[in-house]
Amino acid sequence: MTTTETTTTTEIITTEIPTTNTTVPIYTYIISAIMRNEPYSVDLTNRNNRQFRDLEQRVVGLCNEIYRRKFGNKFGHCFVEAFRSAATQVDGTEADIGVVFNETIPITDLPMNAVVVQTFVLSVNDSSNNFPVGINANTVKLISSPVTDPNTSITATTTTAASTSTVTTTAATSTTAPLTEIMVTFRSLLVTFTSDLNDPSSQRFIQRSANITSQIKPRCQNAFPSSFKDLKVVGFRKGSIINTLNLTFDSRSVPNRTQIASVFINAAPYVTGFDIEGISITVNNIPSSGVTQKISVITALCLVLLSWIL
Repeated sequence: MTTTETTTTTEIITTEIPTTNTTVPIYTYIISAIMRNEPYSVDLTNRNNRQFRDLEQRVVGLCNEIYRRKFGNKFGHCFVEAFRSAATQVDGTEADIGVVFNETIPITDLPMNAVVVQTFVLSVNDSSNNFPVGINANTVKLISSPVTDPNTSITATTTTAASTSTVTTTAATSTTAPLTEIMVTFRSLLVTFTSDLNDPSSQRFIQRSANITSQIKPRCQNAFPSSFKDLKVVGFRKGSIINTLNLTFDSRSVPNRTQIASVFINAAPYVTGFDIEGISITVNNIPSSGVTQKISVITALCLVLLSWIL
């Protein structure tokens, strides 16, 4: 009698349970601003230093109050990315500030760049706000953003919860907005033209160009946050010094001549290292008629004395 041994094989099937994607977007705008009466020191480069932590606490408190009041639960928190010496203000410190929005909202709900900047500017200009830090509103500018203007690329920065790596993805349209250049000239009465200003490589040309750019460009960015793109000093000529600049705008929203001239008129009492004669301002070779110049008594007296001497 033969016995047949039957072997039964049991197949164990393992089902892999898919892991949940824990990648969540973190939306961060970086703005910069100069703080009045906050002297810069090397201690502000060290995040562990008491001076850094004290100023950081005051800046973050101010920003959290501004953006939470405006955006509510959409807003997350602010942080200080860095402090540095303010190039255009001797007794000031410039701060790079991160403005983070809640990662649970869709990117389409994020505010436009102009809104983020204007929210900050309007708040610090409101004298009824008793903020712990004095901000020069004219210096506020956007450095980076998770969104761009319509019809341009949108960049979203996402961070994986399980790691510290950052992945950046960009979705861009195929069209680029056309640009428009506007030529602006103004006269500086209190300085003398010298031949080295004809040479763009000369030290005086470079220094004067940098001085004008550093003080006028932020004002253009604040006045026209959604359309202004760039400012370039083109050259100088006699009379006493005629300064020529090219301002670049998004062609879809170019401000009018009066609006552009007003930026220079409003800057005149505050710029240093050069002066702006309001009645001399031209925009695309058209005089800025109808715009009055705000000028200090001291400057006016200087101009009168200069006219007597000449």
